[in-house]
Amino acid sequence: MKKNLHFLVIITTILFLGCKPENPHFTEIIIDDQAPEFVWMKSTGDINQDGKVDMLAGGWQGGGMVAYLAPDWEKIVINDSLHISTDAEVRDIDNNGIPDVVSVVDRAIIWLSGPDWKLHVIDSMIGHDVEVHDFDNNGLIDVISRIRVHSVPAGDIRSTSIVSNRWEYGQDLKK
Repeated sequence: MKKNLHFLVIITTILFLGCKPENPHFTEIIIDDQAPEFVWMKSTGDINQDGKVDMLAGGWQGGGMVAYLAPDWEKIVINDSLHISTDAEVRDIDNNGIPDVVSVVDRAIIWLSGPDWKLHVIDSMIGHDVEVHDFDNNGLIDVISRIRVHSVPAGDIRSTSIVSNRWEYGQDLKK
């Protein structure tokens, strides 16, 4: 017991003396003063395959989805008409070696195939978050999204998940 108390006193002293009350310093850099409207989606990934992490932004009210290419943050438009919701992931969906984007949009989960950003509908649903991974280890990319039901009483949030890998390369998933 005495040994534990000494250890606790030493750790508490180290933590107390080692912590500085200073806040970290950040520098604001505006990279686009014409960004999509009401940016809900923010994500990262190597869109142009240069080994650098690029930034993506999508607007719910307008402006579609854009990417800012590192390191100089050159803006490219991925789609200029979709209402982008809350999430997007960069991943090579069709195994052609070119990054694609899976995103939650108004009433659908979509896949934009790079480099021309052709639109494919994965599922017609109101999703909130999206993740892409080979969850079942079958060599195919799976897409999972949380479905949020808004027609439930306040305080009662119900959600479920879907995993979709039923589509075939070059075809849209149709219900």
